[in-house]
Amino acid sequence: MGNVRSLGNKMDELAALVKTQREYRECSIFCFTETWLHSHIHANSVRLPGYSLVRGDRDCSSSRKKKGGGIALFVSERWCNPGHVNLKERLCSPDIELLAVGMRRYYLPREFTSTIVIIVYIPPSADAAVACDVISSAAAKLQTEQEIFPATGHQRV
Repeated sequence: MGNVRSLGNKMDELAALVKTQREYRECSIFCFTETWLHSHIHANSVRLPGYSLVRGDRDCSSSRKKKGGGIALFVSERWCNPGHVNLKERLCSPDIELLAVGMRRYYLPREFTSTIVIIVYIPPSADAAVACDVISSAAAKLQTEQEIFPATGHQRV
């Protein structure tokens, strides 16, 4: 995980690290904040071979900020089938940027049907109490949606 302050210009370095460094190559997920990505930056320019990408680009109208921000998650295709990686929640406001991604990993204990990763960026000018409330509400909502009935093992729809 890292605050990259522009992901686009670091993709060559990240790809080289994944290719040459065992610690990076064996990472199941990479979480990045301050990606500075926006809708005009094509997905191919931030592609990492062997990884699925879920972006949470900053929405300038929602955040009321002109530049910066953005969060991203790379999920290893060795760890999780790309077809089982899906966006659960994306929030962008002046106080928080949040990206929640659900995934069905290849190997999970029987008691679990999926994993949810929540990435959060709280800007320095944010109201921390508001940001904490948003995180708590989002986590509670996701937990309720993913609730499992222990007796049957069936997921509530």
